[in-house]
Amino acid sequence: MRLGYLQVSLTLINVLFLQFHLYLPMRVVRVRGDSKLCVGCRLCMLACSTAVFGVINPRKSAVEIVERRPETEGFSIVVCSQCGLCAEKCPEKAIAVVNRAYVIDVERCVRCWLCVEVCPVNAIWRRPGVDYPVKCISCGACVEICPRGALSLEESEVGVA
Repeated sequence: MRLGYLQVSLTLINVLFLQFHLYLPMRVVRVRGDSKLCVGCRLCMLACSTAVFGVINPRKSAVEIVERRPETEGFSIVVCSQCGLCAEKCPEKAIAVVNRAYVIDVERCVRCWLCVEVCPVNAIWRRPGVDYPVKCISCGACVEICPRGALSLEESEVGVA
């Protein structure tokens, strides 16, 4: 059976695209925090817990504002960098990119908590009343509510800090 010129061209284009696509870096959206602008109001934590769990409870937030020692002053913003290490290490492959952010599939998660242990920025947590790991999904609720602009959404390649 002879393939037409158009069919051969389309097949070749598809093969080249698939090969090229495998080498394209994956891009994700992540929340970036600027600690110099943070005043510690923790509105971001309230917005996060409301957006993700439907409750106003900062203890369920995937963003954490930590007060620094008195000698250094200010606040640190702890949020997932979307590096993908948790997905790479998850034995059940329960963490994958969904809507350009790493998300935990709670149905596949076996609660081994390995993701919490391997997170290089300590931004995957055990939270009270939640029986699976909690991490940022880059929804942007925290960014929208921050009165000082200390949080922003940015696009980056996986593995770039």
